Order: sequence, then structure tokens, then C-alpha cells
Amino acid sequence: GRRNVALTGIAFGLLILSHNIAFLMTILFLLFYGVMLIFLLKKRKRAILNLAAGFLLGVGLSMFFWLPAFWEKRYMVADTVFNFWDHFPFIKQLIIPSWGYGISIWGPNDEMSFQIGIVNFLVVTIAVFCFAWLLFKRKLKKQKLIFFVWSFVSLGLVLFLMNIRSSFIWQRISLLPYFQFPWRFLILTAFLTAFLA
Repeated sequence: GRRNVALTGIAFGLLILSHNIAFLMTILFLLFYGVMLIFLLKKRKRAILNLAAGFLLGVGLSMFFWLPAFWEKRYMVADTVFNFWDHFPFIKQLIIPSWGYGISIWGPNDEMSFQIGIVNFLVVTIAVFCFAWLLFKRKLKKQKLIFFVWSFVSLGLVLFLMNIRSSFIWQRISLLPYFQFPWRFLILTAFLTAFLA
């Protein structure tokens, strides 16, 4: 309905206004989520039009922010200060609880924390067991299946993009080095584990 299109547009516009890189990080996952939602509905053409309308509304509402920046980018020198190679967290840094307020440096001796979180790991573990149990009992409805699949695939991709083994992707997609810090994808781990909960 129109109300949901308006809410989608406002939420999308606020996401664009929140942080350039956070928006760029989440856009593909949101599109993936939108595609998954479309498969749940019978009126798919209308769902596609509504999602497109919400997207365009969000783009329009935030135009005062991004249009001048896009228009005047020829007057800027766009370069990244940090090399993404130096900021891939090690797996143990994501798992072992630690805390710190220092800087991010190459290697496992960063002074800041990259932990995903004990509660977050518990949520993912419980979600895996719930998914397996519902699948085994054949009580997994199509909607829940799609949400589980989207969450697990997205979480797996986010964790992979934070790992140095994904550096070939970081080298080939010219937009990724502007993110500067692969550990910025921790934003999405927090969201996705909350979604799984």
C-alpha cells in the first residue's frame, strides 16, 4: 500500500543521509532482501513497482544531500587515505572477546576491538538449530525459509568480505577500496544477528 511505500522511501532516504559508505555497504543486501520478498507475494508486478517507488522516493528525499556532491565531484580529488590491505581483521579477532579504543593497524595486534560478540554468536547458533529443527519437523513456512536463507547468506558474505581471502574481490570491484576498512562490515553483522534473533 501507499503507506508502506512512503515508509520505505523515508527509511531509504534516511539510510542514504546517515553515512555514504554505510549506504553503499547495505544497498546490495537490501536489494537482495527486496528480491526475496517479491518471491513471497502473488502480485509480483505490483511488489516490484512498490519497491521501485520506495527506492525512488528515498533517492528523491535525499537528493539535496547527494546531488550537489555528485555534481561537483569533478572539483574534488577523490582518494582513500587508508589502504584496505592493512585493515582485514583476523578470524580470532572476530571471535575472541576483547576491548580497546586504539587504532587499526596491520596484523593481529590492533588496539581496537573487532569482536562480533558473544551474544551475537549465541543468536546465530540458536538460529541455526531453530532452522534445522523447523526443517526437520517440516514446519518451516516459505516466508521463514526465505528470511533464514537471506540472513545466513548475507551474514556469510559479510564475514567473507571482512576476511583477507576476499582481497581478490576488493581488488576487482573499484568501489570497495573506498570503504577503506573491511571491518566496517561489522555494522551489518550486528544488524543481521539482530534480524536472526
